[in-house]
Amino acid sequence: MSLYDSFFSDINKDHVYHLIKDIVFQNNGINIFLDDEYKQIYEKGLDNIFKENNAGSLEEINNIVINETVKSFNDKLNNNDDKDFDSNVRSDYDSLFAERMKQNDIFKNMKSETDLKKEKLEQELLEKERLAEQERLAEQERLEKERLEKERLEKERLAEQERLSEQERSQEQQQIKKDSVSFQATNVEPVEEWRPVQKIVSNKRSHIRSSRYNYVFNLKNNNIDIRDNSQILKLIIPLEDNYIFDHSVICLSIKELDLDISLELEKELDNNHRTYGVYVPIEAHRFSKPITESITINITDITNTEYVNYDIINVTKLEIDEDTIILNVNSVKDIMTEDYFKVLNLSTNIMELRYLLLEPMKVIKIEKNRLFFKTNYIMNATVVDDIEMKLMNVSNQNVLFFK
Repeated sequence: MSLYDSFFSDINKDHVYHLIKDIVFQNNGINIFLDDEYKQIYEKGLDNIFKENNAGSLEEINNIVINETVKSFNDKLNNNDDKDFDSNVRSDYDSLFAERMKQNDIFKNMKSETDLKKEKLEQELLEKERLAEQERLAEQERLEKERLEKERLEKERLAEQERLSEQERSQEQQQIKKDSVSFQATNVEPVEEWRPVQKIVSNKRSHIRSSRYNYVFNLKNNNIDIRDNSQILKLIIPLEDNYIFDHSVICLSIKELDLDISLELEKELDNNHRTYGVYVPIEAHRFSKPITESITINITDITNTEYVNYDIINVTKLEIDEDTIILNVNSVKDIMTEDYFKVLNLSTNIMELRYLLLEPMKVIKIEKNRLFFKTNYIMNATVVDDIEMKLMNVSNQNVLFFK
């Protein structure tokens, strides 16, 4: 707080005026509190005193005010007889401040009988007002409690009334439904609900670290809606030379649907270079809508031995020679000439290369760990050694149909 704000605060002005009152009373036996004219003279002089004196602290400016004001009051009380109070004011300021509490008792006793009666009446009036305010607040609180209780009872009554009405409607609807079912049972043959056939394709799996035999499929992202009381219709899967197809029966499990069934080979489909098997369920089964967005497809042999190898291929090098793309890969296992491959992710700033690899590509030659693809475009010779790229064999995937 600035010196100006501290000096003109009500606390400081009252403090200084009390000290002046004590000094005047000690020197002249006059209580200036009984005459408002002294207070007016004091307050009118504060502004000029502050402006005319370049004081550095609150104590210094207060001493100047006390000195000049006491002089002014002394002139008024003693017919303007000049007295030098400079030597006395400081000692008065120090000594009378310590006796302040004692002098306050003297001034209290100097109050007139009229003032005492007035104070007593004011205190009694304040006490009455306090008691009246307490009674008003208590009454207001009581009325508010009554209002809240009425609202609570009314809400309970309406809720009970609504519950009874809903119960009556439910009973009526149940009776109508029973009558309708009874009528249909006696007069109409049951009609099976029509459902669309939906399919889950392994090349739309959710995770790269997976295989065509064991993968997670997100139903929501692929707009698949499994209804209650659904069933598997068939599974179409490429026939390969591995242990899963050692028998004409394979197993399918989906843990989120609590499904574990066997399927038998119904027929084979030849498609150029690959043969696909059509498998149909052996056991009667039904499953309900899952509580999760994703399900886990697991295809095994009859001993439930899981396929643990991943079939997503890593590309370690890319070469372009006119209309031929050559990819160095980490594995050529289960790849056949004329298989189609789709790029899953590609990290490169070459925009022409991004456009070129947008569509699936057909393998025209396999040479050690190198795959050769033909394109319809002619590009400049290019070699990329640090490419980040993964491939999926879309010709070697399965499709699961259900409704």
